Amino acid sequence: MSVAIAGCRMQKEGDEMTECADAWYHLVQGGAAGQELRAGLVTDDTTVRCAVADGASLSALPEPWARALVRELCALPVRALAAPDTLHAALRTLSDGWPAALRSYVTGLGRPLDWLEPHALQHGPGATFVAVGVLPVPGGWQWSAAAVGDCCLFHTRGDSLVTSFPLRLPEEFGFHPDLVRGLNCLGAAGVSAIRTTSGHMRPGDTLLLASDALAKWALVQATGGRPAWRRLAEVAAAAGATTDPYSDPYSGAVADPYSDAEGGAGHGADALRVFVGGLRETGAIEDDDVTLVAVRFLDDGWTGDRPGGGADGHGER
Repeated sequence: MSVAIAGCRMQKEGDEMTECADAWYHLVQGGAAGQELRAGLVTDDTTVRCAVADGASLSALPEPWARALVRELCALPVRALAAPDTLHAALRTLSDGWPAALRSYVTGLGRPLDWLEPHALQHGPGATFVAVGVLPVPGGWQWSAAAVGDCCLFHTRGDSLVTSFPLRLPEEFGFHPDLVRGLNCLGAAGVSAIRTTSGHMRPGDTLLLASDALAKWALVQATGGRPAWRRLAEVAAAAGATTDPYSDPYSGAVADPYSDAEGGAGHGADALRVFVGGLRETGAIEDDDVTLVAVRFLDDGWTGDRPGGGADGHGER
């Protein structure tokens, strides 16, 4: 049994791709060779972390904040996603570092700030997220997930929904979700804003991660007796990209040498555009940035036998 990871994102109607405040990233450790990573396929001797973040469009600099957030989440040990206090500490550290990143941004502008910018910047950026970590265990995979706000994870089995996290019904989506902020982190809510859950995967199962607009649509379909889980997995699988499709604006370093040089504008993004574009035309989905990622657990002959035995074979994770 092995795991295939693919995803893509698209901007609001009329926006440029550089204005898309959604971000996604994944990190693979262990077993897989370089060519397998290029193909988006990893063996059952690996651990996987994947995260989606949705930057709050009315906050200041949501795009780089969402990118920083997904990178930080994927750098954490899998067990941190099941420990709200540990995750909260990591998010506070990221938030504490935002002023330095902001200074770099302002310096890089090469011009004075206009009259509106200082007010926006002093309130900092915000973003929602969902993150999942996957560990191999005898006979399958164990996943742990954490979320703040309304990005969602769906554990699907064919046309059936096994788990919906952190929201389960369309009416649970609102206008003011909890946010992780570049200043003041989780605010007064603190660690209580962090939701966690876990589950066990079988061969053939899929984890879908989606930002709020697409997640809400998917739950509307499911509650109406029209599950779209297979279709969403197909759209994500068409993406082909294996990780973060852009560069870090502060370091200038390319995030992943195998990613789409067009920043998500390849055939995978086209598949998402066709799918979401049709939904927008009928008014079935809100005009918002959209991200969709699929982590598919393939029944392809791998036995699950690993040197060292199960999740402990790689030590600290």
